[in-house]
Amino acid sequence: MSSSRDRLLTRSFECLIAIGLIILVNGADNALAQERLRDSRTLAHWLGYQEAGFEDDSLNSERPTFTPNSTSLGSGVFQVETGYLFTRQAGTGVPMVDSHQLPETQLRWGIFADWLEFRISQAFLSQEEQNTRFNGASDTQIGLLMALTKQRGYVPECAWIPYVTVPSGSRWASDGQTLGGAALSYSWGFGESWTLGASTQMNSEIDNLDSSTYLSTYQSCYLKRGIGDKTSVYGEWYASFPYKSTSAISEHFVNTGVLVLFRENLQWDARVGMGLVEGESNVFAGTGITIRFH
Repeated sequence: MSSSRDRLLTRSFECLIAIGLIILVNGADNALAQERLRDSRTLAHWLGYQEAGFEDDSLNSERPTFTPNSTSLGSGVFQVETGYLFTRQAGTGVPMVDSHQLPETQLRWGIFADWLEFRISQAFLSQEEQNTRFNGASDTQIGLLMALTKQRGYVPECAWIPYVTVPSGSRWASDGQTLGGAALSYSWGFGESWTLGASTQMNSEIDNLDSSTYLSTYQSCYLKRGIGDKTSVYGEWYASFPYKSTSAISEHFVNTGVLVLFRENLQWDARVGMGLVEGESNVFAGTGITIRFH
């Protein structure tokens, strides 16, 4: 399956190269084109397929949902998203495993243009299994977010997110090799306070049984409602679908949570969720904050 992993990595970054070439061709001898590129909030706007439209400057965090953002931060904006996550896994004939992630942190930075952001994430883990505790760091995920479109009627707000995971974590928690993936995130706002969002992701992953590489697809969907100006609640479903894995099976999860905006650039969140695999108990809960810097 290493060829599948290599193809995924290659295709994830072919688009980056293509965009770089487009930038050079359109902007090398045209200062106005370069300025338009930097000021465009989406690639569709830059290419002339959409008007600029109204820009919402409210804080937009990826916490605490599994679904990533469908919009960018904007050039020059830096955002810290961090928190704590507790997970308990148990099943028939399988020992119970408790794990803590503190902090689980993602750093996001709008770079070069309003439609582009750089992101990096890592978590520090503490896991207890059969009276044995392991402590250490997870692998580091590095990626980009490119805002593609703003919502226009049935056309959703959309972003493409390529990323790689590098083996920087502790030996017991690391995959031991570089893995790649990409996500397409999309959402629709409707009414005065409702948002329907979803994402489709493909990752290369390592099988726990024989350490082979396989491809896994993730699908998610959430519904969020704003309550007043400061608070919103959501419900979310997401699932994984492994392809040609030795031991991994499809898994489904649901979670719900609340988000409270304390200040313009400070948000608190909390969530609880559970797995839906028959014969297993998988529950999780967490809380965190998002801080934005202009």
